[in-house]
Amino acid sequence: MGHFLYNLALTFLYPLYRLLALFHPGLKRFRKTRKESERQFRRFRSTEVKMRKLPGENKPIVWLHAASAGELDQATALLREIRSRQEVTIIVSVFSTSVSNLASIDCDFAFYLPLDLPWKWHGLIRRLPIRTFITSTWDVFPNLLRFLRSKGTRCYLSSAALGPNSSRLRSRWFFRSHYRSLQGIGAVDEANAERFRQLYDGPVEVTGDTRYD
Repeated sequence: MGHFLYNLALTFLYPLYRLLALFHPGLKRFRKTRKESERQFRRFRSTEVKMRKLPGENKPIVWLHAASAGELDQATALLREIRSRQEVTIIVSVFSTSVSNLASIDCDFAFYLPLDLPWKWHGLIRRLPIRTFITSTWDVFPNLLRFLRSKGTRCYLSSAALGPNSSRLRSRWFFRSHYRSLQGIGAVDEANAERFRQLYDGPVEVTGDTRYD
């Protein structure tokens, strides 16, 4: 029920967003960054698919997501740890336009994540063999996660944190479905692990905050 209502709300609100983006400077900038990032992502995807047909060009693809600057610090720390352990292709997505300099992120490709529309992901990423997707704190995109998992991608939430009075706990009948496609959650501490166990039936472990641990 939660996932159905989520998509119903997105479907009804999307035309309003398109209309307001014609007049509101912040929304206009937001929409511009999404459109440009989608074009860049398609070019990256096309090049990556062609390169992976060459001998020795078949590195695993790891996708890290950060909502804004604070989560980007967590993703960057995780990026360094992953690269120290194996040779991979790393892509990084951010959602907030407060992260203005994507070129400064030390990864193979960085872009602004589109809205989590139910019809978006098949056309955008279907040909890209993503092995692992990791998002952080509490930020999940149910349609993206569902699509990735259907393609065999392992999806995780790291540095997971949720306040004791979070609306996600009060309305867990709605939010539980948002976390269903995850393979696991790594919480910053035991208190947060217990909160996420109220939202998610899969494995929840204390793994710390990637910025410090």
